[in-house]
Amino acid sequence: MPKIYLSPSFQDQNVGVGNYGTEEKRCNEIADVVERELKKNSSFTVVRNNPNMSLEEVIRDSNNSNSDVHFSIHTNAGVSSARGCEVYAYSPNTEADKLAQIVYKRLSKITPSSDRGVKYNSLAETGSTKAIAVLTEVGFHSNAEDAKWIIDNTELIGKELAKALYEYYNIKYKETSETVATPEKKQSIEELARDVINGKYGNNPQRKETLIAQGYDYDAIQNKVNELLQGSPSKKSNEEIANEIIAGKWGNQPQREQKLKAEGYDYEAIQKIVNQKIL
Repeated sequence: MPKIYLSPSFQDQNVGVGNYGTEEKRCNEIADVVERELKKNSSFTVVRNNPNMSLEEVIRDSNNSNSDVHFSIHTNAGVSSARGCEVYAYSPNTEADKLAQIVYKRLSKITPSSDRGVKYNSLAETGSTKAIAVLTEVGFHSNAEDAKWIIDNTELIGKELAKALYEYYNIKYKETSETVATPEKKQSIEELARDVINGKYGNNPQRKETLIAQGYDYDAIQNKVNELLQGSPSKKSNEEIANEIIAGKWGNQPQREQKLKAEGYDYEAIQKIVNQKIL
């Protein structure tokens, strides 16, 4: 039974361009998918680092776990024109090299640009860990196109990394209904934000997990939610809003209903009060 030590980046000081956020955040989202896909098969045991660990603590934790594979996930930084994935192993013609080649084959087929190959380097996570170790740089968060691609393809990237481990261990990978498919037609950020405000996606952490699993940029959606609600007065009682409707402050239908729901009010309850007052 292979034991996999997942080590997504813990570098919260590395910030990507645009809406990328931190390397730590994006790599942990990818690792969430990898972990989910591995746990679908009872052949795998998954251990995972803690984002609050230092590099030395991660290496020590990995070694103490007696894992078979140390699987590190990062995104890269460089000049703004640099793009593509690359995968590191300690040295060629080793089991780590074999796994790195599989990872690179799978990841490079889905990236939107030319890639950078398998490389050999005594990085701390490939050279100081006891397990077979690979470190994947998924793309460059310093490049706008790579950063957007990573945001939009978290699910796909995570699946391909998981499939690489299945392939390395010659374990059959099966797509199952547990995998949340990305919708064929994605909603806009504003549409999703309004759905969130209207309660369609429930509460956190389930809301965040659902949106990320469907391939959406959670932070962008939350920013839009905040923008839509920004400047709204402290929430008033249904009675106060009903009086404002009667006074004409909320306009006519259907805009009135849409605006009330966007600001988090229970339109039906308020309209009931309005009806009671005017009938």
